[in-house]
Amino acid sequence: MSCTRLLPLALAPLLALASACGSEEQSGVVTVTYELVPNRSCADVGATQVQVTLKGGGQQFEGTAPCDNGKVTLENVKAGNYQIEVEAIDGVGDTIFDSIGSPPMPYPIEVLGGVSNNVDDVELYPTPAKVRFIFQVTDGDGLFQQCAASEIKHFETRAFRGPNVMAEHTFDYCAASGKVTMVDTNRSIEGDELNRVRVRPMDASMQALSSLDVELTPPGPGKVVEVRIDCVETTCTGTVIHSGSSDDDDDDDPTADPDTGGTGG
Repeated sequence: MSCTRLLPLALAPLLALASACGSEEQSGVVTVTYELVPNRSCADVGATQVQVTLKGGGQQFEGTAPCDNGKVTLENVKAGNYQIEVEAIDGVGDTIFDSIGSPPMPYPIEVLGGVSNNVDDVELYPTPAKVRFIFQVTDGDGLFQQCAASEIKHFETRAFRGPNVMAEHTFDYCAASGKVTMVDTNRSIEGDELNRVRVRPMDASMQALSSLDVELTPPGPGKVVEVRIDCVETTCTGTVIHSGSSDDDDDDDPTADPDTGGTGG
């Protein structure tokens, strides 16, 4: 597009940089190419579209394209510095691959106005799975036991890949309410490999009162497993009540009581 402005000759040298095109040059086009690693195709993993999000300076820009395109183009992005996030999304709307990394790493870019900005070969890795728990404790008569009346004060939880611990977190039973999610700060819970969780009820001095393992079918990247833990006094059993789509994000306590401690493996 051509842009002109008629100026008095005396002012022209001073205003050479303030042409009518200037406002247009404050935005640019951003094209992001990506790949699913290691050596995965969209069809292999069930990804149907890719979304690119730019955030910075109180602004946000988004663009989507079919996953097989291999690139997403965003137009009219204001010049500035942004953090970029790229997500591969499956047919039910779950993010199953992303650019966030493990552990999470920032991905800064600078967008220049008036030009095409290319961000090449962004690597997308499997999105971690989530593990949620519901804890229920009853006495010998089947009556619900509040924390104050129970010997159980904490629940230590671990997520496994075969014999190896991927993540662990200890919940405060007195603070846990409804569904609570394992903290996985390092994004270590691999949905394709998650096959078991271990739960140990603990007393006030953090001594284990019992232990149980719950076997899982790996839910896949970006998916959710929900396990209900039922304890009579200090003896507990576990039941898988959901494994699959993450669209039911209704945690009562999405931070999973971080003050009780939790680490990624």
